[in-house]
Amino acid sequence: MLGRIHFYFGITIVLIFLLTGQYMHHQYDHLKNMQLMNRALFRAGHIYILLFGLINVALGINFKSIKTYLLRSEFRLQILTLYISCFTRHNLIINVLCLSS
Repeated sequence: MLGRIHFYFGITIVLIFLLTGQYMHHQYDHLKNMQLMNRALFRAGHIYILLFGLINVALGINFKSIKTYLLRSEFRLQILTLYISCFTRHNLIINVLCLSS
C-alpha cells in the first residue's frame, strides 16, 4: 500500500516537473532575460522537483514492508519528513537529514 502511494506521488511530482518546465518556457522565455542568480534559483528549484519525484518513484518501486514496530515508526517519520520537504523552502537540507538516518 505505502509503496503504491510513493509511486503515484512520485509520478505526480514528475508531471508537476514537466508542467513547471512548460510554465518557465512560456512565461519567462527560457529565462533568457533574467539575472544570473534568479535564473540559477529557478533552474535549481526545477531540478529539485524532478529529484523528489524520482526519489518517490524509486521508493515506490523498491518498497519492502518492515516487520518490527520500532523500525516501522521511524520509517513513517522519515517518510513524513520526505513529503513535507517536497513543499518547504529548505527542502534539500531536510531531505538529506531524512535519508541519511
